[in-house]
Amino acid sequence: MLTRTAPLNPRTKEFCARIRAGARPQLMVIQPEPGWEPNNCFFCVRERVQRDGGRIQLGWSIGELPGVYLEAERHAVFAPADGSPWLDISPASGPELTTRLFLPDDSAAEYDFANAGVREGIIREALAADGRIREFFRLAEKIEALLNSHPDLGEISLKGENKSNVERLAFKASSLIEALAMEYTPRNVPCFCGSGKKFKKCHRP
Repeated sequence: MLTRTAPLNPRTKEFCARIRAGARPQLMVIQPEPGWEPNNCFFCVRERVQRDGGRIQLGWSIGELPGVYLEAERHAVFAPADGSPWLDISPASGPELTTRLFLPDDSAAEYDFANAGVREGIIREALAADGRIREFFRLAEKIEALLNSHPDLGEISLKGENKSNVERLAFKASSLIEALAMEYTPRNVPCFCGSGKKFKKCHRP
């Protein structure tokens, strides 16, 4: 289930303040270079720094599944050496995602390139008082823990019981979050399926 770029509204600002007090979230246009892989921001930015100078600016990508939850995932953008505005150069997971809300965090630990398979904890906050959202969070955390038990570089190939457990949990989480999205997505926001259409003209029954 994809999350969208979170809107910069009071609820999102409060969420960001709890993650890093005093930091200012900013909406950034995604400007990837050809050939770079989605969801691989730290390596993308490191390559750009090695080529052009500058530095890696650490922080968080702030996303939202409208009406259901907010999410913060570790992210990095490119800070040019000449002090010009930061650039978000890492491709998004889908073509409909053209911007990111980026929360800088200079206190974040440096990315461990030697253990790239380890997934940092994702911070989530429910947008509705519904126990099913908490259950989704619990399932997502279990999946992340299982994947982190095999922090291999490159694509992870789980086998045996671990693979079965991840597939079972992922199916439950996907079914649960789809039901929540169907119930809570506002009529006039882009549909959660990624079609680009408004929910009322797509999946809304």
